[in-house]
Amino acid sequence: MKIDTLEALYQDQMAAVRNGQEQLQELFPELLSVITHFELRNVIRESMGELREQIGRIERFMPENMITRQGNESAGMRGLIEECHAFFERATDPEIIDIGIVVAYGKMLQVMMGSHASLQTLAIFLSRAEEAEAFKRSLEELAATEKKLHRLMLDIIDLDSTTRAA
Repeated sequence: MKIDTLEALYQDQMAAVRNGQEQLQELFPELLSVITHFELRNVIRESMGELREQIGRIERFMPENMITRQGNESAGMRGLIEECHAFFERATDPEIIDIGIVVAYGKMLQVMMGSHASLQTLAIFLSRAEEAEAFKRSLEELAATEKKLHRLMLDIIDLDSTTRAA
């Protein structure tokens, strides 16, 4: 697809974000299989549900041919997922794995937040208030998840340091 208009850019970016969401969705079962911290498992499960809703929101605004078309891979998300897999190969301590998942998933959330913020801005410029509001909602959900994750990481590290000190 030739990208020579703001509309074409918007459609292209929605397809790339949708692909990133799909890649992330495929990673969730793997994350859940190695997480040992109960609260972290719950945050990831909650995030899975939110991601399904976010996918539904973005698909409402995408033309059908863009949803099914290949070629708009989110290389950024692919790279972060590969980085996560490389971490899994090296990490051995369950608590460190949990903290590493928070770090890796936090990076992925940052990519998704930047993408949704950009889509929201493009939707505003294209005078698509409903779409801009949907992207804003997704952005808020992603930011709330990131905040939960980092608060949880502090708890895990604090718990880990008191356990190791004993």
